[in-house]
Amino acid sequence: MRKFKLLLSFILLINYTMISQDLSAYRWKNRILLLCDSGEGLEKSKSQLQLFSSYQKGLEERDLIILIYDGNTIKDEKFRTVSGVSKKEIEFEQEGVFLIGKDGGVKLESGFYTEPITIFDLIDSMPMRRAEMRRKNNP
Repeated sequence: MRKFKLLLSFILLINYTMISQDLSAYRWKNRILLLCDSGEGLEKSKSQLQLFSSYQKGLEERDLIILIYDGNTIKDEKFRTVSGVSKKEIEFEQEGVFLIGKDGGVKLESGFYTEPITIFDLIDSMPMRRAEMRRKNNP
């Protein structure tokens, strides 16, 4: 878990680009669903992404982006490597799905094949998300 927190801190605090956008710019703007997958071909991540394939609107409404960590690199949901990042010195101890809140805190640690509705329900129960929904409904 300590190594995962180190990885998370590294992701959120180090200044680097993802398709010409700084990942630290996502803090306070986006939630991140981080898929940690060391399997050959990233089959578990591909299956998890497939579960989300019909939930694009739900992802957008919750400001949720999906990233994949393969033990060496961070990739986006199209499996494009995030440029400027080397993770060779950092290892994660467990595979699975990690929900990272807008504040950078880990909100969920789960195994692969976690249903999108489970993740959406958790996000929707968070105080920050409730405030977002109130602002949207009462402009």
